Amino acid sequence: MKFFIRRLACLLLLLLPAVLRAQEASVYFFPGVSNPPKIYQGAVDGWEIPQITELNRDRARATAYSFPTEKDALLGNRDKTPRLLSLNGLWDFSFASKPADAPQDFYKSRVRGWQQLAVPANWEMNGYDLPIY
Repeated sequence: MKFFIRRLACLLLLLLPAVLRAQEASVYFFPGVSNPPKIYQGAVDGWEIPQITELNRDRARATAYSFPTEKDALLGNRDKTPRLLSLNGLWDFSFASKPADAPQDFYKSRVRGWQQLAVPANWEMNGYDLPIY
């Protein structure tokens, strides 16, 4: 009997991480949705289902910045560090109302004839798509 209990305890300890990961995944990918819809069977596009608020998203976390020296880190001026690349500025922008209308192979070369959009921006507030309130 002792041998059986020991084996059972070891088995439960081995299975515990897998069970916890499965529970975490079901809550993490579909919060508040008891039976997530089958979005990849062509009947409904996933972005049109309001119950799904996230899919394959990284967990929220604090932002960390790197500084070359301890003195710079204590000052905390992240705009002055050479290790930060700002993506703010004018970006080439092409709006497509659905993925099938998006330009194909745009990443292979420099784009031409696209509109310019100041980033950071919200494209709905710049005349593209329906405004989101």
